[in-house]
Amino acid sequence: MLDISNIAALPAALTDIWKNYPDIDALSDSQVKVLELAPPYVDTPLNNGFRDKLIEKQGGPEKAMKPMPLKEYMDAAIAKIESGERKEIAVGFAEMGVNAWRGAFQPMLDRMGNRG
Repeated sequence: MLDISNIAALPAALTDIWKNYPDIDALSDSQVKVLELAPPYVDTPLNNGFRDKLIEKQGGPEKAMKPMPLKEYMDAAIAKIESGERKEIAVGFAEMGVNAWRGAFQPMLDRMGNRG
């Protein structure tokens, strides 16, 4: 299975799995703007059902990772979208992952002539 996150992470149409997806490079010359949204653990009602179990698995409230407040996340994400600086919109812990990915793969993308 390939989801949109994989499309943004894979550097080029190297395999047949890409034939069923829009040509992201072709979209770059159009009015369509493709963004990868990578949220951190955000405090929303969606995680109410498993929050206690997650806290327990992390060793209790003192050790557990705290979710980012929704307003803080939305303010940061919208500011990054509006800045237009990057194709990947990542905030908090997720930003560390995106930066690590870029650091590892950007040289390869550059050699391939990919504008990713």
